[in-house]
Amino acid sequence: MIDGLDRIMVLTLDTTDTDRLMNYYTKFFDKDKIEFYRVARTNPRPTNEGTLDTRFMDIVLHRSLDDTSMSITRNHIEMIRSAYTNHYEYVLFLEDDARFTSLSKYDKIPKMIEQNLSRKKEWDIFYLGYCPWPCLLSYFVHQNIVRVFTPLTCHAYILHRHSMEKILIYFDQTKSANQTHIDKLFCKIPGLRKHAIFPSIAFQEKDPALYTKAMDFCRVSIPFAYLSRIFEYLSVMLPIIIMSLIILFIIRLFFIHK
Repeated sequence: MIDGLDRIMVLTLDTTDTDRLMNYYTKFFDKDKIEFYRVARTNPRPTNEGTLDTRFMDIVLHRSLDDTSMSITRNHIEMIRSAYTNHYEYVLFLEDDARFTSLSKYDKIPKMIEQNLSRKKEWDIFYLGYCPWPCLLSYFVHQNIVRVFTPLTCHAYILHRHSMEKILIYFDQTKSANQTHIDKLFCKIPGLRKHAIFPSIAFQEKDPALYTKAMDFCRVSIPFAYLSRIFEYLSVMLPIIIMSLIILFIIRLFFIHK
């Protein structure tokens, strides 16, 4: 699927059937490059959905946080630390529920990803799956590559060695860094340049629990992957719409004064 990666590291529990995962991921990647980063389950019944009295706006603003979410953050960081310690240059980090879409309609996507790897001076983190929120603004920097600002979900992303170091330094020097969601952590790191493939090619097998809870509040049922795709297209359309309105406003002022 993608050449140029040193490793594909998959975050999973130590009780997970990795043979099943290996059978799936070898459809897309070289088996010799796949490495499972296994962690112990700290919560016997993880929910990752906040407390029972979690408010709707806390979910919308991504402020709800529980022990499981903080554990996921620490696991991501330690997985990145392991890759950095092993001197890997380019690593695709996956959560074990990451699933890839068929690329039959996007046959140029793998080549676009490979080309972007060679432009590491332009980016620090490269998302293969994401949901733009709450900032629905992104713009194209290359064909099929967009600059994003506040992407949610971290189930499939690529880091290079310099960006691993940048993330680890920030985490180790910031006391509150382990008390946040991993996706929000990446958005807080100063100067962390975020690129993403457009359209996304990786989605989560199951909807995030907090998102499901938000849908319960709204009494609707919209798959997270479907909403992510809508936001993804909105985020590239909004800058164009805004610029068009500004240009129309300037033209109108010009003719009025004329």
